[in-house]
Amino acid sequence: LRRHAAEDGAISLPEYEMRLRERYASTAGAAARTDWADVSKVRREGIRPSGESKRRADDSDDDSDYGDDTARDILESNASLFDTSSSGRPLPPTLLDIVRTRDANLAEPNGSVVSSLQFHPGSSEDDDGNLLLMTAGMDKMLRFFRVDGESNPKVHGVHFPKMPIMSARFLGDTGSVVLSGRRPFFYVYDAVSGKVQKIPSIAGRKERSLEKFAVSPDGSLIAFVGNDGYVILVDGQTRKWVGDLKMNGSVRAVEFSRDGEYVMGSGSDGDVYR
Repeated sequence: LRRHAAEDGAISLPEYEMRLRERYASTAGAAARTDWADVSKVRREGIRPSGESKRRADDSDDDSDYGDDTARDILESNASLFDTSSSGRPLPPTLLDIVRTRDANLAEPNGSVVSSLQFHPGSSEDDDGNLLLMTAGMDKMLRFFRVDGESNPKVHGVHFPKMPIMSARFLGDTGSVVLSGRRPFFYVYDAVSGKVQKIPSIAGRKERSLEKFAVSPDGSLIAFVGNDGYVILVDGQTRKWVGDLKMNGSVRAVEFSRDGEYVMGSGSDGDVYR
């Protein structure tokens, strides 16, 4: 609703309401009515929100016509929706209480498409309520952020000059990250030591692209999407080929089950394989 890019800060409620009305009129057309949203006019002239006829003269002035008691109590009170001490009623099950926080990568947004992001699987909230988030994208950057809901500071970043990153996943809770793109090779970045290991290819396989993969929950296996319906299994520690799984048609997506015992795959034939 800003009038110009340099405008910043708070505006008055009447000004905010006017700008909302202008936005509505500009999108709905010049003939669009907005007087139905004027609560004072509704109460004064008896205009019904639905656009029906005015109230009869003998109608009462209460607001029971405009919704049930629960909705009216919520709208007319500034108390917490979860506070039952005053109203005696909890938050209705059809309403959600949400808060829009700052963008996770606000400290340093990606220079292009964000293709992958993941919270560290082995870390819950620390003593300060923070989580470690990893992002990767087509700008060839891998970034780590400490998400606190306020400033979300950047912890670290690594540039991969020859790899527009299509997929990136934590290798279990080992502190390493697997990265791949539309290339026949992939990288493993050790976030603890800061070392980057390039895996030039998968022995026994001639893949032109390793851009899609999944990692088992414990980091012991990596499942790459291969050609001709193959799911290629690579050892997460040695980075060596350990076997293949075969599907009909082509493979489009793979994922491990939560316990790591199964690999699910789907492809061009419309079936899901386990």
